[in-house]
Amino acid sequence: MNAGPPYNGPEHRGYPKGKDMSELKDRDILDLIGQPVFIADTETHELLYMNQAAMDFFHVKDYQGKTCHQAIHGLEQPCSFCNAAHLEAARPLSGSQFNQRLQCTYQMQEQLVEYQGRKACLEIGFDVIEQKTRQDELESLHALQTEMVKLIQILNSEDSLDLRLQMMLARLGMVLEADRTHLFLMEEGGRSCRTAYEW
Repeated sequence: MNAGPPYNGPEHRGYPKGKDMSELKDRDILDLIGQPVFIADTETHELLYMNQAAMDFFHVKDYQGKTCHQAIHGLEQPCSFCNAAHLEAARPLSGSQFNQRLQCTYQMQEQLVEYQGRKACLEIGFDVIEQKTRQDELESLHALQTEMVKLIQILNSEDSLDLRLQMMLARLGMVLEADRTHLFLMEEGGRSCRTAYEW
């Protein structure tokens, strides 16, 4: 009977022994989140935790002993837009931030929590540029599908074949913002082609 792969629980991934198991489980859950998550002390700004997604997103190899403004923003002083002093336990804050070091904008949601007996700020990041790119891609795909439907409607109309092809080329030219569009026909043997229709 195959015993399966060796157990890779928290104590086998570098967590110190003696920690409260409920805390280890919470950290495991945060590590599974695909969005950047970090926790910082609200008074000292010391980073208490970063999940792997946050370390990858902010290009941080080791956050131990560093403040959030040092590791994330490359600053020696707390950020001018820091909300740590204004957080309330039942009222999360959200807003966009521009990271000068990474030259990117992202959406952050901040929540006041207690972590390891310390008053801390839990932040979750959302890459708005990636979301905007995906939205633009979906809109472009939808626009392309709409144009394909219109071209099919033109080809299925009751006009003559010559007129339908001319109308299709004209539509393509306008959509692609082209000066000209051509429809080529292959000559017998497939070694050459000629322009059959042009717009």
